[in-house]
Amino acid sequence: MRCGRSSGCFVRSVEGLYRQKQSREAELERVKAVARGIIEDPVTSDKHRVREMLAELQEKWQDLSDRLVQMISYSVSCISDQLCTAEYIHTYILLITHAIQRVTVT
Repeated sequence: MRCGRSSGCFVRSVEGLYRQKQSREAELERVKAVARGIIEDPVTSDKHRVREMLAELQEKWQDLSDRLVQMISYSVSCISDQLCTAEYIHTYILLITHAIQRVTVT
């Protein structure tokens, strides 16, 4: 999506990213449940590593949530103040897209 200088486009981009995050929440919960099952399994030898990976995933998810909140806050002030610039919008969209990719579980 190309935004140019349109604050409306920025808001739509933020909303789209938020929907992407929401659509992955069920997947995240499944991954967490599987990880807890692995940790609780008596044959699992490296429970500590699984806990670390689960904590890292939760940290990245929180980071994504924080960035989305920042973007939503910015989009509100951007609309009211008309301070949006194409470069700033593009940078924020790249940051949040990168955060979504880091959290994506394949």
